[in-house]
Amino acid sequence: MRRALLPILAAAALAATAVAAPAAKAPTRKARARAVAFVVQVVRPSGAAVTLGAQRTRGGSAAAGGAFAYPGDGSAVRVSGARTAVDASSGGVKAAAQTTVTGGAVSLLGGLITASSLRSAASATADSGRARSSVRARVSGLRVGGVAIGAATNDVIDLPGTGTLTVGETVDAIRSPGGSRNFTVALHLRLSRAAAGLPAGSEILVGYAEGGAAAPKPAPATVVDAVSTTNPLGAQVPALPTPTETGDSGGRNTTNTEDPPPGGFTRTPPIRPETKAELLGGGYVFPVVGGASFSDDFGGPRAETGFHQGIDLFSANGTPIVAVHDGTLFRVGWNRLGGWRVWLDDGQGNYFYYAHLSAYSDLAHDGAQVHAGDVIGYMGNTGDAQTTPFHLHFEIHPDARWAVPPIAYVTAWESATPGVGSAAASSTALPQTAAAPPAAPEGAVLDQQSDISSVSGLDDAALAQAVGAGAEDGGPAPQPDAIVAVGADSAPGFVGLSG
Repeated sequence: MRRALLPILAAAALAATAVAAPAAKAPTRKARARAVAFVVQVVRPSGAAVTLGAQRTRGGSAAAGGAFAYPGDGSAVRVSGARTAVDASSGGVKAAAQTTVTGGAVSLLGGLITASSLRSAASATADSGRARSSVRARVSGLRVGGVAIGAATNDVIDLPGTGTLTVGETVDAIRSPGGSRNFTVALHLRLSRAAAGLPAGSEILVGYAEGGAAAPKPAPATVVDAVSTTNPLGAQVPALPTPTETGDSGGRNTTNTEDPPPGGFTRTPPIRPETKAELLGGGYVFPVVGGASFSDDFGGPRAETGFHQGIDLFSANGTPIVAVHDGTLFRVGWNRLGGWRVWLDDGQGNYFYYAHLSAYSDLAHDGAQVHAGDVIGYMGNTGDAQTTPFHLHFEIHPDARWAVPPIAYVTAWESATPGVGSAAASSTALPQTAAAPPAAPEGAVLDQQSDISSVSGLDDAALAQAVGAGAEDGGPAPQPDAIVAVGADSAPGFVGLSG
């Protein structure tokens, strides 16, 4: 967002001798923690989500168990022998949270997807001004269409003609020295077509565990400007924010990526033929799970940058974003325009830029080695995209230099990626031997049903703060340790538990 600088600069000129008085010392808030769990959540593209077996606490313990099904006949999802347990302690300078979810037999879409058991766990602590959190998920006996499937954390399994299944999905929702919040979902099904009485675009989450903790933080101090008598208007001059950017480059120079090619920015910048052949020759995948809507918008006018150096890939908030190639992640963090962003070095001299994320997966750390198709983050609209539809801004920088139009490359990768584009129709990775699930009547009388329609961070008031304020050349990044959360209101598929 553009800021109105002229009034600020004019006031600064009039009050050049103004001196800021010392800030009053503010009281310190207590450490706090939060533990959240649920067995099942069904999210439709519109309307309220249905959450079963939910537990949450900011202080104390709670536990429950039983069998859960949706709808009443369990044609969409059924979990037997489930149990949830949450515990949190807050106050003073320490806080801790523990969450576990276990389940027996699991059935999705009338038996198309089954598992013999699952377990999700999350923990978080805050002590001595620092916070840490961790998550774990395990799914045993997973089968799709009767075929045994071995899957690691954050693996995305293509279900031809149905959608995608993410196994052991883990997300860093907040990461900073002073605040940490992680969550995991044992099984996360996203439907690309209608099934079991649910419309296309619906999601089913099974086995959600979340833990978060925040260290004490001083409340905002009040600053009073002492105005010089040489200022005839008596104007108070606000302090200009200090530019900040987070994320380590690992010694890589991304300044070169901002420079124009010889002859200036054009819609047809030069690229070495051998590099172009490499990018089109295989080994790359489409960056958005399930596909996305896009057009050739490279070179379009932009208010902040003047020239659009990437392509915008539009899909639902929270859609998983993957590494397009094996490589190394760097500059995982915040900047003003891109919001929560990440760079990928494919090891062949090419850089790829992902921007406007709502959250990261637990793989997304500076220096992390990833493989093509690994989930590294989730779609959002952070940074200067807050007023736009949810999308991924994606750039390709061959030879770590200027950007080139991504349209030809993402179109080729879309066609070649299983579950996306034309490859979806021909994919044989998972044979569907099970019969199509029967249509089920909508609605059911459900035990422990909760209507969940809002997300809460550890600090409820923080949700009113703008995630995209500041950074780089326009102010400080949002501070997750103040629980201005990465993805706090846009966790993948997670509609949320208030309170």
